Amino acid sequence: MRRWTWLSDDRNTNKFRIPSPTILAARGLCHFTQDELGFALDAGGETIYFSSPDQGCVVDAVRFSPQARGVSTGRYPDGSPEWSELQQPSPGPPNFPILIRDIVINELLFNPISDDDDDEFVELHNRGAQAVDLGGWRFVDGIEFEFPPQTLLGPSGYLVVAKNAARLRTNYANLTAANTVGNYTGSLDKGGERLALGMPEWLIQTNALGVVSTNLVFIIVDEVRYQDEGRWSRYADRGGSSLELIDPHSDNRLAADWADSDETAKSSWTMIEHTGVLDNGMGSIDELYLMLLGGGECLVDEVEVSSAGGFNLVPNSGFESGLDGWVIQGNHVRSGLETGGGFLSQRSLRLRASSGGDNGANRVETDLSSSLSEGATATIRAKARWLSGHPDLLLRLHGNHLEAAGTLPVPRNLGTPGAPNSRLVANAGPAIYDVSHRPAVPAANEPVVITAHLNDPDGIASAQVRCRVDPAPDYSTVLLNDDGLDGDAVAGDSLYSATIPGGASGALVAFYLEAADLATATTVFPPLAPQRECLVRFGETRPEGVFGTYRYWMTETSR
Repeated sequence: MRRWTWLSDDRNTNKFRIPSPTILAARGLCHFTQDELGFALDAGGETIYFSSPDQGCVVDAVRFSPQARGVSTGRYPDGSPEWSELQQPSPGPPNFPILIRDIVINELLFNPISDDDDDEFVELHNRGAQAVDLGGWRFVDGIEFEFPPQTLLGPSGYLVVAKNAARLRTNYANLTAANTVGNYTGSLDKGGERLALGMPEWLIQTNALGVVSTNLVFIIVDEVRYQDEGRWSRYADRGGSSLELIDPHSDNRLAADWADSDETAKSSWTMIEHTGVLDNGMGSIDELYLMLLGGGECLVDEVEVSSAGGFNLVPNSGFESGLDGWVIQGNHVRSGLETGGGFLSQRSLRLRASSGGDNGANRVETDLSSSLSEGATATIRAKARWLSGHPDLLLRLHGNHLEAAGTLPVPRNLGTPGAPNSRLVANAGPAIYDVSHRPAVPAANEPVVITAHLNDPDGIASAQVRCRVDPAPDYSTVLLNDDGLDGDAVAGDSLYSATIPGGASGALVAFYLEAADLATATTVFPPLAPQRECLVRFGETRPEGVFGTYRYWMTETSR
């Protein structure tokens, strides 16, 4: 530590000079009491500065919000970037784990597929064993709402805060005046924001002149900084899902602990159909294309193409022979056979699109059993059911001679407000996030260090990297560790590391991470591993503008 450094709660006034010499060892800790400092920190929140004596350099500064009596705020683990309420104050020793209070933000519908803000809601959950009176509590960031007096949230209960409570109670049969309050002012930001819930607390303070003052402050009980991208949201961002907390005992500040709600069982089958003259097209009329016009999923069954009074020209139209005769391409490549529920049958096509289809290679297509003639009248039809995401489905003949388009019906009761989340698990495995590898693009035979943050309230029991040289199917295992060895930079910082051996020039190494908590719950990264894996290619020059983290190389393998 440099000499003659200062601590102060006033940017323009040095108040406490740290004694010299004060030696702070690597990963070391020191603390100062109020008596030593000569000034008190404001329980209502303020900024504390760590600066050089001439005030020309602020080494560090922390702005903290109001604090509850007896509850400290700190970094966990020591040195982490996030500040949180801690389970216990710990001046001197390493910090205790973060405090997760009983009332948690449990579900959000921040960007309704209806494009109507009145469909928004925020759900709170009491994960504790005692009822909590929320009267006087309020949201202090994101939206504006103060809970009426005697708003009781019972143990294991749910309370919905609505943008339009009357509309929400119309759309959801389980919502009543007892479990739904509103209306809040403002709206949830479609691009993501900080949503913070505050609990009122009176602060009684006495100044240097002995004057007693009483101030009402709001202690942050829970906060979520959700986003509309990355791991936070796939279909919650105007795709029909809400954003659900997987495990209310987990750290809900982490995207890995949230998931899109499962809406796949709610919609109904509908007919997409059009009859018209085969004109204004180009080329032969011998193929049919199916495509979603945006990222989403739906079921398709009983596909038909026929001329006036003729037979169906689509072979395997009900997918009873699997996917025989169907070709899956481009951004619809994740489409596949659904064996659990067709239209009046067990089989159908599950259409999955990462973005809108087109006449190129982004569609699912089949050859007709015979060609149609230009100028004839024909009919295209299919049964379809929305599952998630974009609801517009298009069926088109080759050459654009004829198409049938329709918007699949989307249910109004999206998400699970006032009820257990569809993605709820009794105990979620560790959150795995901030995964990266270095070097970004390794040379031939150069070892690669893989790092990841792991977080779980039960503690981490084990973690490992499973890797293979593509296309070989067999995996080898390398342990992830947080002990400062084998590529791990700092012990005990929740950033785990493993070193995997290098590969030959041009070799493609696929890997995924697996971790278990002390309650034996496991998690993998990327989600759906080993069907999806992270990839590292050795001995290749990085293309201009490519960052080279796992995000660039991560893709589905061909296995």
